Amino acid sequence: MHTLTIGDVTITSIIERDGPWRKPEDMFPAYDAEVGARHLAEMDPVVFDAASGRMVITYQTFLVRTPKHTVLIDTCTGEDKGYPPPFDFPKQPWLDNFKAAGVGFADITHVFCTHLHIDHTGWNTMLRNGRWVPTFPNAKYIFHKGEYAYWEEMTRQGANPPGNVWTYNCRPIVEAGQALTDEESALLARDHPPGLHISTKCDLQEAKSGIATSATARTPRGPGVTGRPSPHRPGTRGVPSRPARRPRTARAVRPPA
Repeated sequence: MHTLTIGDVTITSIIERDGPWRKPEDMFPAYDAEVGARHLAEMDPVVFDAASGRMVITYQTFLVRTPKHTVLIDTCTGEDKGYPPPFDFPKQPWLDNFKAAGVGFADITHVFCTHLHIDHTGWNTMLRNGRWVPTFPNAKYIFHKGEYAYWEEMTRQGANPPGNVWTYNCRPIVEAGQALTDEESALLARDHPPGLHISTKCDLQEAKSGIATSATARTPRGPGVTGRPSPHRPGTRGVPSRPARRPRTARAVRPPA
């Protein structure tokens, strides 16, 4: 667990799983072993473990504390979701690290989901008496409106590639009245269907009085897309580089009929 302090704001990593995990050839279908070997020899052991030949991948939640808010950014894979390997991580490390950070579930004011995949929304909810309920009872959960609607429709159609993410990790939040959506606070990228990411900006002056969020939104095309590969869909590219309009105010989500 690491903590970064910037003025009155602290950012702490709450780790669920860390260490060597996947080989580059398993991650990237177009991986060239000869080219890769030259680059891997120069890589820091923090990101590549030469002994096992595997990339070091960290699954973590970021805890952001400002003078007025306590925010979680992404909530890893969670517990009791029934995910198959390799996402069947033990739950205790995350719980222990969360406690070690000095916070309780009731202390969280906002949960910020950059996108709605299984490894970013898992601790949104917990299973209690056979029902999925919000883990953080006093928090507002921030989803991107377009992505939420997309996975709601995919679930309705029975086409649900990321697992039961919407059913387990999103719908219970809406039903509890704790969800907010932002229509434009997103980065659009090809490698995370439907290509939606929410991004944050920490402004120290604004952080003293509230949560400062900023966002960019556009459809990536051509040279405007940078070449950072995605760990979710190997070999893909897509981090857009240009901002769009100012984000609108987040709005509450109504439960589905």
